[in-house]
Amino acid sequence: MKKLLLTFLMIPLIGLAGIRDWDYTPFISYTDQYPGELIKEGRNFDLLLNLWEQPKSHDELIGSGFDMTDVDIPRLINQGMIYQADDVLYS
Repeated sequence: MKKLLLTFLMIPLIGLAGIRDWDYTPFISYTDQYPGELIKEGRNFDLLLNLWEQPKSHDELIGSGFDMTDVDIPRLINQGMIYQADDVLYS
């Protein structure tokens, strides 16, 4: 009964608000690719898994067997899957 009463009390308040009083934020993708597609390319998934276990620098990644042509670090950063602080990459 309380919910029904509150609903009836809210209807006039909603009606008083004009369309310009409402705000909306649409989802906009700034990339041309879905995250799942990006992960499947090259060794991006292996990179994310490796960085999840232990953050590493570029030199440490190369030392652990990653060829930088097999991974796409700038696009992974753009998608928010990894971030870089100083020279260390985190997942």
